[in-house]
Amino acid sequence: MYKATSSPRVFIRLLDGAFVPRGADTGDSQELEKWLAKNTPEPADPVVAPEPQMDVAAEVKALKAALINKGTLSDQEIEAEKEALAGERVLSGIASPIVVREDKVE
Repeated sequence: MYKATSSPRVFIRLLDGAFVPRGADTGDSQELEKWLAKNTPEPADPVVAPEPQMDVAAEVKALKAALINKGTLSDQEIEAEKEALAGERVLSGIASPIVVREDKVE
């Protein structure tokens, strides 16, 4: 049995975990081609996109500037909020922000 990979030209032989390319002039490749002629390989594992990198300092600076420009918060209020949020990180790049408390991470 074989398993597909993210490349349509390479399969994993499940017996021993060997990567077997299609079209190579080897016994392994010829065995793969015969097997594929009569069988369907297991699907490839999904490709997981890397998590977006966050720049908390830049996000805080941009938010601070936006709130000050709108007259929503004063510099003093923003500094008080930053102190209140010490130990928390906001993860961005997703549909809604998630606040992760670092003192709660195990």
